[in-house]
Amino acid sequence: MANKDTITIQTWIDEQDVDQLVSLLIEASNELNYMSLPDGPDREHAKEHILSTFFNDSVSTVCIAVKDKEELVGVASAVVCPNPLEFSWLAVTNLVYLKPAYRNKGRLGYQLLKTYLDVCKEIGCKAVSFAYIKNKSPKAVKKFLEHFGFTHAEETYYKEF
Repeated sequence: MANKDTITIQTWIDEQDVDQLVSLLIEASNELNYMSLPDGPDREHAKEHILSTFFNDSVSTVCIAVKDKEELVGVASAVVCPNPLEFSWLAVTNLVYLKPAYRNKGRLGYQLLKTYLDVCKEIGCKAVSFAYIKNKSPKAVKKFLEHFGFTHAEETYYKEF
């Protein structure tokens, strides 16, 4: 891991970072054994999907990037949507990921999540939902989320097509 002076957290993702974001998403998917993300020829499709999601004025998103110099090493992202039960805006977290070499090193994970939550609040979200992969360090994740004031609110089921 690089010197902490080389780490930056920015509240946006640049278009030139999309290739690195695709690689980071593939790394996260492989580590979590969650679902298969495209590599090889389908990588271009993944890149187009990210561009159409994060760089599209009709889709409201939050994307926080963690960089070590110019390398993308972490991300937190959400889609912002109406919360029909509370007549407000809800940030639905779809990824929080930090490369393994950058975890448990100082407070980088804390800073990433704090920045993410601050941005969600600043743009008008009244709540943030956060799901995590059940079989990957649930006790540590629960403790981390509870530190930020999250409460266990629901169970999530997932089906791939």
